[in-house]
Amino acid sequence: ADSHDERVRGQGPGDEGRRFADYSTALQLVVDWIDPRPGERGLDIGTGTGNLAGLFLEKGVQMAGIDQSKEMLRRCRSKFPSMETKLGNFLAIPYLDHSFDFAASSYALHHLDEEQKPLALAEIRRVLKPHGTICIADLMFENEDARGRYLERLRRDGDSAFVAWIESESFADRSRLLDWLNGEGYLTQAKQVSELLHVIRAVPVRRGY
Repeated sequence: ADSHDERVRGQGPGDEGRRFADYSTALQLVVDWIDPRPGERGLDIGTGTGNLAGLFLEKGVQMAGIDQSKEMLRRCRSKFPSMETKLGNFLAIPYLDHSFDFAASSYALHHLDEEQKPLALAEIRRVLKPHGTICIADLMFENEDARGRYLERLRRDGDSAFVAWIESESFADRSRLLDWLNGEGYLTQAKQVSELLHVIRAVPVRRGY
């Protein structure tokens, strides 16, 4: 937790620069796509040290953040004393139904396996108001074909350490996330920010609208 902010700025060892390429750009895109109004209430899932939540706080939004790391939350509270923080995760959000105007997350969803990701989206939807927006920035691939091409290129280049890291994580198949959201009545958009970093946004609409 104490080195998190340096790592996301690409100042950590090894491949940290590639892992967090365009980090600030993606966080700002999440804020821009949600476009919150002052006084709205937002949730940052996997808030870490609060970098994403802090951008919303600057806009007068009432932010709550959850994380499963007590040390991350300690750092977050030291940076943003006015922010509400609780222990929690994607699959167990410690808030009542319909509590938030939007939910955001950055660099956290890939810690869930493919079976858990739809459960996480359903849990996020539970705590949102009927109009609530979901916006997620994370390491993912457009689809399985894109994943295969990327890994094959890394293998040809002899980049076995980066291949091993990717295979140790559970980067989402972006197409599957969007299919789930579309099937649940959301209007979605997506943008690839860098080789591995994508942002998706989902706004609820009536079916057939």
